[in-house]
Amino acid sequence: MDDDFNTAQALGHIFEVIREVNRFLDNHPASQKANDLVLRARDLLTQAGKVLNIFNRTPEEWYDALMLTKRIPYTKTDILQKIQQRKDARQRKDWAAADAIRKELEEQGIILEDRKTVPPGRCG
Repeated sequence: MDDDFNTAQALGHIFEVIREVNRFLDNHPASQKANDLVLRARDLLTQAGKVLNIFNRTPEEWYDALMLTKRIPYTKTDILQKIQQRKDARQRKDWAAADAIRKELEEQGIILEDRKTVPPGRCG
């Protein structure tokens, strides 16, 4: 109790696990080992979250709260439409339009990463 159960250190370890998982996924995307790691990390983070009473929101609740906190003026539907418009522009090889859409989203705090495959646990 003198050190608040060392909550800060526990949170530091949680973020270190997340950093290491993301580092692994960046170097080994779309593999069975990556999928297994994500599932194991999810289980460990869920256990730690129960002890610390965190991670209690559904992904949809978390997303909605994040959009409000960051004051992003787009709805989820708006963002998905912009992503589709950018994808269409890239297929037409209209790089200027694709870059403009990416920049517009980036200015609102939405970062798009172009990858051949989507790593497990990340949005497409």
